[in-house]
Amino acid sequence: MEPVILHWICDAPSPYNAQLFKSLAADDQSAAAQLDLWVHYRRSAISSHPWQSSFTEGYNCRTFRHILGVDWKTIRLSFGQRSRGRVKWFIVGGWNHPTAWLTLLSLCVQRGNVIIWTDTPDQSRVRRGFRQWARSIFLRWVFTRARFIMGTGKPALHALELMGAPKAKLVNFPCWIDERSYLASVEERASRRREGRPIVFLSSGLVQNSRKGHDVALRSFAVARGYCGQPFEYRIAGSGPDEGAVRSLAESLGLQDCVKLLGWLEPEELIGQLAQADVFIHPSPVHEPYGVAVLEAMAAGLAILASDRTCAAIDRIIPGVNGEIHKSGDHEALAIHISSLLSAPNEIARLGEAAASTASQWPLARGKSKIKNLICREEVS
Repeated sequence: MEPVILHWICDAPSPYNAQLFKSLAADDQSAAAQLDLWVHYRRSAISSHPWQSSFTEGYNCRTFRHILGVDWKTIRLSFGQRSRGRVKWFIVGGWNHPTAWLTLLSLCVQRGNVIIWTDTPDQSRVRRGFRQWARSIFLRWVFTRARFIMGTGKPALHALELMGAPKAKLVNFPCWIDERSYLASVEERASRRREGRPIVFLSSGLVQNSRKGHDVALRSFAVARGYCGQPFEYRIAGSGPDEGAVRSLAESLGLQDCVKLLGWLEPEELIGQLAQADVFIHPSPVHEPYGVAVLEAMAAGLAILASDRTCAAIDRIIPGVNGEIHKSGDHEALAIHISSLLSAPNEIARLGEAAASTASQWPLARGKSKIKNLICREEVS
């Protein structure tokens, strides 16, 4: 592999990709390092995800400095094929901001080494007029010039192909987590089940009903309790504008004693909650471009109940094998899945073990290997 400097453009620091970046950077500590990674973040934080933990240590990174809405340093770096004796490669995350557009334009005009990385575009979103026409023409041209187009799972690859991306250039490259961090969760859960405690359901993420569907979950629990009288707890990890609405709905449905809002949790705290839970519920009522929370829950060995608008679930869940998928917004269908698991705790264990097995097929090392294979232009498995 010829020495490479890799510029990776991302939205904001998060635990979802920090482990991958650290893993790639760790290889650069030796004198024989072949890949010099630099991550360029569009923004320093995500307002809806108020993490206090730092995700910028262990690798080289910077945050955009916008002038007239553009980070001109990134644009300048895109010129030329080499830097400090190394071949330049760029991975551009998405195309939803001016710096990404201009970087892609620059690299594609030069026929530079550029890889596009995106989650699942929303094919149901209606776009009209000149902007839609220009967007479609621009993306089709960029797709023909890019070396590879990485999508987060099978739903993303399908959508990208419909948008004109050449199938030969498509690469399945999801978000990555360090699955080893969740192994203790699997062991702790097995011990707790032997104690006969109530079944614990968990959701995590932004508390906003229109996006995450916590209200759908609550209505499902109210119906499921009528089907099955088994005790349970429903815990919601996260914060957001609908916390009050969720509490009020839980009380009106008579669920106030078994619903707990945990507030925003740091990554280690969330791992602790995953260890205490049995089933993960992700009832997104609208298109969710991926949904890394599902991957975390699978790695922790939880049975998964997710909506058909959650792309990570569509990508990884085989109904009846490692979880169940319900039609978005259909609380009756979700209630049937909930009551079935409440009535058969052994089924929860079986689905959870299968989910953990699926997660183990996507170790962090696989993501690192894929990147290096792409840059070496080797065949990606």
